[in-house]
Amino acid sequence: MRSKRWSLAVILAAMVAGPASAQLYPGPFMNMGWGGWGSGGRDPGADYLRGVGYFNRAQADYDVKEAQASELRAEAFAKWNQALGEARKAKEIRDTQQRARDEVENAIQNRAALVEAGVLLNQRLDHLVEFPTPETHDALAAIPMTPEVLRDIPFENASEPITACLDILTQEDAWPPLLKQTPFDQGRQALASAVDSALGEDLSGALSDATRSKLDGALNALRSALDAEESGFPPAGANDADQFLRTLGGMIRLLEDPQAGAVIRQIESFKGGSMADLVGFMHAYNLRFGRARSDQQRAIYRQLDGLLAKVPVAREAADSDATGPLVEHSKLVGDAAKQVFSSLSWKDLDAASADGP
Repeated sequence: MRSKRWSLAVILAAMVAGPASAQLYPGPFMNMGWGGWGSGGRDPGADYLRGVGYFNRAQADYDVKEAQASELRAEAFAKWNQALGEARKAKEIRDTQQRARDEVENAIQNRAALVEAGVLLNQRLDHLVEFPTPETHDALAAIPMTPEVLRDIPFENASEPITACLDILTQEDAWPPLLKQTPFDQGRQALASAVDSALGEDLSGALSDATRSKLDGALNALRSALDAEESGFPPAGANDADQFLRTLGGMIRLLEDPQAGAVIRQIESFKGGSMADLVGFMHAYNLRFGRARSDQQRAIYRQLDGLLAKVPVAREAADSDATGPLVEHSKLVGDAAKQVFSSLSWKDLDAASADGP
């Protein structure tokens, strides 16, 4: 049985479109704007969209009135955000227990080391996003953020919940009936193997470019096999299989290296702003604070910890919030993913891939 242990970063969201125009469903903290990127009055939804997969537009699959479709999609995104949030909380329990057992992690049990490792900063970030008060944004907006500080933060992608969800979706009993048939055995097994490799690598460190390429290649091979065979199968089965692969493709596109592609371009274009810009940026691009490696980074983390400690939140962390079996959370994330990514077309996914590193 493949491992189901995994972590979560920040609350993800995505976008969908009605027949005529794109529509965004941001998380609870995304109404702040990204002033530091020189946008001024620019719609924060456009920037948020880039951060969740860089999809230029999505294709609506619902043949109902726009208002009804919008409501259904909003509910789907709410389930997606909730499922990922619960998965992140479950992962925090796993991390805490592992730190207590693992000799290597015993070295960072003191508070200063936890700050420098990014652990406490990420916990503060989670509470700012999940439990803001009316004063939270104003307090963050009052804290200046310079381009030099932003560029020195060692961001990392919160990819573990994505690879773990892919792991759930590529188990033998999770594939749609058509893709379980003999013509797709080789492609199905190759993609499942690529996901296994990605999850194992992700749990022990960062995903490599080679692993991401392996995922892309396996998905594209299975997609080609479906295109070649689907004329011989009932349309309903072919459509379900294609939608399933598009769901996997949407999640794979979220595994981009945070030191490349659109993320690094946003960092390089930052002109100066506030802590509110930093929180919005990390929330949009699924980023976490990585471990500080230099004296300068450690100094930045200590300063950020002191500043964020003064920002009001509606409630403090409670261990009881992070309960429940990991497998249960994994299945919830998988179900939510199918709803969120089902409306993406291959044109959207191919465009997102082209906009990568």
